[in-house]
Amino acid sequence: MTNEEMKKLILTIEKLTEEVRQLNEFLKQENEKQRRKKKNISNDIKQLLFTMGIMPNLKGFDYLCMAIEIRMKDPKALLTKEIYPQIAKKFGVVPSNIDRGIRTAIKNAIQRMDEETKLKIWKNSSIKELTNNEFISLVAEFLQN
Repeated sequence: MTNEEMKKLILTIEKLTEEVRQLNEFLKQENEKQRRKKKNISNDIKQLLFTMGIMPNLKGFDYLCMAIEIRMKDPKALLTKEIYPQIAKKFGVVPSNIDRGIRTAIKNAIQRMDEETKLKIWKNSSIKELTNNEFISLVAEFLQN
């Protein structure tokens, strides 16, 4: 290899190294954007649940946060077959505990929620009872709109 060819090769390697560095920087920024977006969604869910009268000290609060987040990512995810087992695994409990915790939190919310909040979230203030699936879907839909 001649001296001239060696210089060209070195320049090409330096150019490629710079392009890889720029690509890595771009990917790092995109990952940071995604992380912030996920954090904002999580905060929005928590704030809304709190506004609805679901207190963070209830186990169902954390279960609901995760269930709503999953439903927002995948609206077709099945509650008992996909969402509950995923949450149960994270919290080290059985899916029936997730179901009961969420049901209790929802019941609590419906009892505490004022008419104005009910109207704002599900366009109906006369709701006295919702299934876990209905509640999670309505909240996820509300947050996405």
